[in-house]
Amino acid sequence: MNFTMSNNTVYANLTVPTLESSVALLAQRNASVLNVTLYHQQKPEYRNITAWQLAVALNRSDAVSFRFRLNPESLLLRPTNLTFQLTKAFYRAIWNQSHPINKYPLKYINRTISEAIKEPIVLTYNYSMDYANQTLNVSLNLLNYTVNYVIDNYNATVTSALNTTLHLANYTMNYTLELVNKTLNYSIESLNNLTFTIPQINVTIKGSEIVGNVTQLIQNVTRYSTKLQRNATHLIGNLTQLAMNASYYGYNVTENVMRNVTRFIDGNLPVVSWAWRYWDPINYSIMLANSTIQYARNVNYTDASQVAMAISEQALNRTLNYTVEYVPQVTEWAVNKTWETTSYAAKYATDYVVQSSNGSIEFNLYHPFNWTRFDEVPSVSNRTADLLRQTAEMMTAMWRSPMSAMREIPPFDRTSITFGQHVLTWDEHLYDVPQAASDDCVYVLARDFDDGNFTILSSKEGITVQLPTAVVEINKENHVRVDGSKQPTELPYQSEEKNITILRQGPYVNITTRDGVSVRCDAINEICVYNISGWYHNKTLGLLGTNDNEPATDFRRPDGSVTDREDAFVNSYEVTKTKNCKIDSERNVAKGKFAAITDCYIPESPKCDELFSRENYASKFRRCFQAVDPEPFRQACKSDSKRCNLKEPKKSICTVTAGYIAACEAKGIRIEQEEVCASCEEDKQPGDRWNRRAARKADVVFVVSESRKMKDRYGKPEEQLLRLAQAVVKNLEQNKFKDVEFGIVAFAGKDVHREPHVHTIKGELFKQVSQLQRGLNELRFEGEEPMEAFEAIKLASTYPFRAEAAKTIIVFDHEESLYYNELAEIVDILGENSITMNVVCDYAKIDRISKKKSSPVVGLTGKGVVLRDEKKGKSKSKYAEKLSLPAGQYVKLAKTTGGSIFSLDTFLKGHKDSSAIISEQIAEQLQPQVEPSAKKQCVCVRGINGEGVTKCRSVY
Repeated sequence: MNFTMSNNTVYANLTVPTLESSVALLAQRNASVLNVTLYHQQKPEYRNITAWQLAVALNRSDAVSFRFRLNPESLLLRPTNLTFQLTKAFYRAIWNQSHPINKYPLKYINRTISEAIKEPIVLTYNYSMDYANQTLNVSLNLLNYTVNYVIDNYNATVTSALNTTLHLANYTMNYTLELVNKTLNYSIESLNNLTFTIPQINVTIKGSEIVGNVTQLIQNVTRYSTKLQRNATHLIGNLTQLAMNASYYGYNVTENVMRNVTRFIDGNLPVVSWAWRYWDPINYSIMLANSTIQYARNVNYTDASQVAMAISEQALNRTLNYTVEYVPQVTEWAVNKTWETTSYAAKYATDYVVQSSNGSIEFNLYHPFNWTRFDEVPSVSNRTADLLRQTAEMMTAMWRSPMSAMREIPPFDRTSITFGQHVLTWDEHLYDVPQAASDDCVYVLARDFDDGNFTILSSKEGITVQLPTAVVEINKENHVRVDGSKQPTELPYQSEEKNITILRQGPYVNITTRDGVSVRCDAINEICVYNISGWYHNKTLGLLGTNDNEPATDFRRPDGSVTDREDAFVNSYEVTKTKNCKIDSERNVAKGKFAAITDCYIPESPKCDELFSRENYASKFRRCFQAVDPEPFRQACKSDSKRCNLKEPKKSICTVTAGYIAACEAKGIRIEQEEVCASCEEDKQPGDRWNRRAARKADVVFVVSESRKMKDRYGKPEEQLLRLAQAVVKNLEQNKFKDVEFGIVAFAGKDVHREPHVHTIKGELFKQVSQLQRGLNELRFEGEEPMEAFEAIKLASTYPFRAEAAKTIIVFDHEESLYYNELAEIVDILGENSITMNVVCDYAKIDRISKKKSSPVVGLTGKGVVLRDEKKGKSKSKYAEKLSLPAGQYVKLAKTTGGSIFSLDTFLKGHKDSSAIISEQIAEQLQPQVEPSAKKQCVCVRGINGEGVTKCRSVY
């Protein structure tokens, strides 16, 4: 055997001395094509015969092309064929005792196998013989009893059954023939006109031919039925004789087969032969057969056969009439049709595959990767990446579903909740935390006492999460500080190791870690949800409980003792140990201004029973009652509703209802907040509508792509964004706007910046331009994969816009979108809130025109008016120089909402006209919304987190 390999070529040659042929394999490749050829050389001509060729090509990035060519000559089974020669040589080598391969290896193998299987075979034989003898005896007794019973009861039982069967068969046959006749009459006319064609093989089948064949078939059945009746009795006799002689023939055949098998094994398989003879199956088979035949001879079959023949003859006649003579005709017809079809198909296949395609088969194998070269690793396409993300989201949703089987497999993930002064532990024990007189008290909510992976602390100032690599604080204003920073840490935040991620989602701050701990807090409304991995089972202690699936041990103190007093339990996890932080153990209530005063005789709210009572079948929370016990929440609700130091007595139940909703969401059940708790301004409840006057205020949201392409061309986009914001404020102030605020939504970045997300500005969603730079500096233009802005636009439309303010969104993206199937939904969202949308994007049409003008064209209005400056920043749109708008979905949104489109190239270059003209257009768009004649039509709706949100539409 010869084998050589170079960078792009592999060659292997195999020559066997006992053969008259040699085999060679040749493989060659370049960057995108791989060719593999197998051929052999035969005597006496010594010519190379190609067996097959395979070509694999990366012609497309999403598919691999295969071309397989098979040489028909290499498939001919001649004596000189390579396959035959290989088989023949192998047989000779194996069974020729003088061949070198048998000199030592086979003898050693035979001896080893013989010694290894001798003892198991002996044991198997002994057990098999005992079992076979017992089985034979039982079988003979059972056969004897069965035959006698059948003969004794045949006349009474079988006769009645066969008579009934005969009657049913006659009725069925007559009804079937009548149905067939009617069906054929109804079908002939439609079938005559039926024609269909198989274009690939150029075959046309007509209905008239089908009708003719069916009619001829019925005629043949009728013609041969009479002859079948005459032969029925003779056939039954033959069948009976055949059954009587079957056992005699079976014995002779079995004996001959067994002896031939033994003779073959003796001559060819010496090891197996020894085992075969030792087991002696022939003698045992002969004994079994002799016993069976001897017993069969002693049985009297005469009575049974006569009765069976007499009763069955009439029933079989009709069936056999349609079988004996009909089967040959059907068989002949089927053979002819099969031969005709096969011949045509073979001819077509030969012509198509061998002649037309030179004996080759070609096909493409499509894949979800981006692969164009063999010397490169395939990369995941954008579409596949999105699909994988959607799959991950689907799997996450399935995991969170209350029907998920994974929730029933320990260890269990656990959720606990703090809301107001209430705590729902990991093991779903609800209790109240008495508050101390001091504001400086610090409590351990939860701590990993085994490995120290996390500690969660609570104080009047907020929540602190201590992790091995960082300390994260969420204060009562929902501001986040990492590692004790003096200024709020802007979100989104992700640590360098990517093991800590912090996002702002609506009113919530979300902290997720790779240590299996996550915290979701709305500190303003005093509700936090904590989640830990199931691997912390029975490893935690604190006010959130022990996480051991035993509510009775939730009040375990740091020393391991369990108490039933809330004050003693809470005191044990107070960190400062100051006197003012110790709760009075005698009264079990707190002393001081933070005490829960309940002696002012305020009645309990009837809403508590309405929402949490199991007896109220109309409760909107009822579908969660099986998952989360409502009774502890009902008692907590009543306690809260009687408190005297409440600012809004009508909302006294809202803290408890929010906690119950969070507990249900942890179980995968989503329920809506009570209307009074989801109210908007001036106690407006969801669905309420009212009018209000507009104010000279403006809210502007930048929707920015964090793609690398935004930065590669001109350096720092954040500087141009700040310059634009300053120009917008200047222009609006000149139009007597008194208050302008900005927000930032971004998308298409890297890692945590990939999905649409909000950027906080000094911890808030809206801030004035003087502090906007803090948020802009956190933009990371590192995204490699493109993403459309539509989901980010939806997110921006849910921003907490001020009801009385004029609103606009400005989208900054490097590429226009040509298709989006949910555009109408975004149009409705923007229209309901009177939000104008402007787009700063790459528009080749605007840039081409700009090169032909003396001053650059900055953009186009929704009506196609050219926007450019010739003198001192004044737009010349009043001259109404118009152009048709470019194609794109962003353009449609801008046009529909009364916005404009602008050149990203001109904007990022920092052209002095760009920011001036964009800000002028925004002021022109927002001015009508705040005119004295304008008014706001407002409605209270539920936000994405169930909170009340005021949406106002301008009417002018």
